[in-house]
Amino acid sequence: MALVGALRTFGAPAPLTLGVRPLMLPVTPRPIAPIEAAAVSALLTRAPIGQSCEASSHDIGSLTIVGKCSCGCESLFFSGIAEAKDQFRLADGLGYTEDGEEIGMILWASGSRIVNLELYNYSENPARLPPPDSICPFEEARRTRE
Repeated sequence: MALVGALRTFGAPAPLTLGVRPLMLPVTPRPIAPIEAAAVSALLTRAPIGQSCEASSHDIGSLTIVGKCSCGCESLFFSGIAEAKDQFRLADGLGYTEDGEEIGMILWASGSRIVNLELYNYSENPARLPPPDSICPFEEARRTRE
């Protein structure tokens, strides 16, 4: 994350992760909020990629948040992240905040568990969770821009 800070110091916009997984700050465990669950479900439904995971909508509603990103964005870390091995991307898409900012979204899994919802952007401000109805695959976002 220091590299991102250095790039921002020199005025270069950069994604918050630069290909490096974000650092988790532990939080008091809490259930996933309905709006967060809806965003995870929308991303999984509309922008799935790669390997599959047995996570169902029931599983999404029972996720427990155990961490937040050290950069201040609204990325979520779920129970099981500490033990997660061989993580893979389950879904990868975009969403748009109310003010039109494009937010990249990656849903990470390990085995049959969802372990992280990573959010990133290319601005100085930390990435915020976009409304679920704005979430789409990259291909759809490209079509709407043309």
